[in-house]
Amino acid sequence: MAKFSTFYEGWLSSQEDFLRRLESLLIPVNGFDRDRECREIIPRVIEHYREFYREKAAAVEEDVFVSISPPWMSSFERSLLWITGFRPSILFPIMEGALAEEELAAGQRRRIEEVKAESRRREREITQAMARVQETMAEQPVEEEAAAIVEKGRR
Repeated sequence: MAKFSTFYEGWLSSQEDFLRRLESLLIPVNGFDRDRECREIIPRVIEHYREFYREKAAAVEEDVFVSISPPWMSSFERSLLWITGFRPSILFPIMEGALAEEELAAGQRRRIEEVKAESRRREREITQAMARVQETMAEQPVEEEAAAIVEKGRR
């Protein structure tokens, strides 16, 4: 995974360079052939993204759990995955559909069930913790608004 993280840092740096170049194309400059510049840079940007997806696929091939909690994402980005409903347990139905029951040894089936149960337990813990954070954040504005209403009523 360290290999992909190193790749990703370099990829992001190049991405920022491409973005600056593309943004510069929006600024009109006399004597500048914008069409020619676009024809040169756009295929390079597309290839840049192809390279990213090739490397990402190789990283997932090496460790499938990378797709659940990508180490190149910030904790904020990973929380957005969670908020939008992407949970580790989503992989179990996919895996079950890809494997026939008879392809697995009894020990493998047991281990899968253990991992499923652990995943569900951890998902529940995270969901409950996130709900507490959300409630805490909502309480303060409500309390402030209630205090303001009470204060207005005293006047």
